[in-house]
Amino acid sequence: MPHILQIYKTVLSIEKPDYNPDIRKRIGVWKEIQSTIGYCNNHTLYLPKELEHNSSILNADLIILQDSITFENKYNINDNRSSIQLQNNVTGNILFPNTGVKGFKNHDWPWRLELFDFKIEEDESINVWFQYDDILGIPKRDNHKIAALHGGHTIRYKVNGKLDFTLTGRKQRAFVECDYVMHYFGFIDRIDFVEKNNLEYTKLLPEQIYRIIDERKLLK
Repeated sequence: MPHILQIYKTVLSIEKPDYNPDIRKRIGVWKEIQSTIGYCNNHTLYLPKELEHNSSILNADLIILQDSITFENKYNINDNRSSIQLQNNVTGNILFPNTGVKGFKNHDWPWRLELFDFKIEEDESINVWFQYDDILGIPKRDNHKIAALHGGHTIRYKVNGKLDFTLTGRKQRAFVECDYVMHYFGFIDRIDFVEKNNLEYTKLLPEQIYRIIDERKLLK
């Protein structure tokens, strides 16, 4: 049976006139979301029936579920749009929700999703590496390991950047703020495939965060 990693992401691109301490404080502030992509409970993974014959899920060594807490209507959090499956070629433009399920095989390592590479080690922990992407703008950062996740542990990773389009005449400066919460369930015992109308599930922000890695910079 595969390892299961749940990711909750909040990513916002904010134009310079709206970039202020109040908006920054609201990013990543949530307690629960309603999800329809799948969930893990009592060592069982529940997924949409549409994935019942999907080889990339059935043969996966690692399955990642990613839910997005997105900002709509001028920075109000109210949308968790979902797709059935993250596409196999997704490194993932982080400004899109990229909500869904993705399976990885050992021979496909490194396992890349958005800003991160993942690798399962011999002790069954998952090493997580940050991989810089131009979508973050400046300051450019070196790729580096940010954490080793063990079963039952949760980490929170924050990073930001600045995009300056003023020299190209396209639009004004924007700031990208990212907040990722990762919970590693470890191994599961079984996978059940259910109809999507029976898949809605309330997911709670884990109460105990094993480690918070805050690599945000003061940007102007």
